[in-house]
Amino acid sequence: MNWLSDSIHLHPTYWTLGAYIVASNAISALPMPDTTSSKFYGFIFKFANGLGANLSRAYAGKIPGTSDVMPIPGAQDALNKAAVVAKAVEIGNAVVIEPSKEK
Repeated sequence: MNWLSDSIHLHPTYWTLGAYIVASNAISALPMPDTTSSKFYGFIFKFANGLGANLSRAYAGKIPGTSDVMPIPGAQDALNKAAVVAKAVEIGNAVVIEPSKEK
């Protein structure tokens, strides 16, 4: 074990680069968060990619398939239902104008 300690002290640059490569690959292997991911995982994903200097993934502004603020699962369904109900009310209140019949 003494040889490992000696090697680290004699070649700190190589060991630092090796540790960086391992850490960077581990961070890059994290799957992208989606709409079913928790806000905590979204934070961890962005934080880890920021530390790993994967800035294009960390600060892309938008994670594919989500808004920047990750929505609660099912929130879009509630919005869609509200829109359908509003449209139905609008159609129900619409005045129907029949074409005049000319003689």
